[in-house]
Amino acid sequence: MQVSDDDILAEYNSTYVRFLYPAAWELREEDDLADTVITITADDSCFCILRVMPGRPRPPEVVRSCVKAFRSEYEDVELTRPGITIDGLPTCSREATFSCFELLNVAGFHSARSRQATLLIWWQCTDHESPAVRPLIDRLIQSVRL
Repeated sequence: MQVSDDDILAEYNSTYVRFLYPAAWELREEDDLADTVITITADDSCFCILRVMPGRPRPPEVVRSCVKAFRSEYEDVELTRPGITIDGLPTCSREATFSCFELLNVAGFHSARSRQATLLIWWQCTDHESPAVRPLIDRLIQSVRL
């Protein structure tokens, strides 16, 4: 996948969240009970999901749930704690490396809570896509406003 840092960015803007994302990526929005789920995909293996939860669960609980689900699905999950913030808010974050279909993959789970909602950002890509895609995902995360 050839992705340039100069790619044109599009803006997503809703009641609870706004952010920039690569315009060439596909964006879908759906309501899942009370939550809004925004899925942005670059291809079949690279994606970023933003889940807006007006019920405001605590970010550590949200991330812990994601990590638990990953550990039940994959045997070799290795976790790190990146120093990420979302919109200047305290953020609970974990990044995971794991194997799937004989490929090394990397995923990130980042959650922050504002007065209106809790946000979960879950992104994932294969290790070989990471050098091209990570700068765009990092840019998306940095642009998030709650």
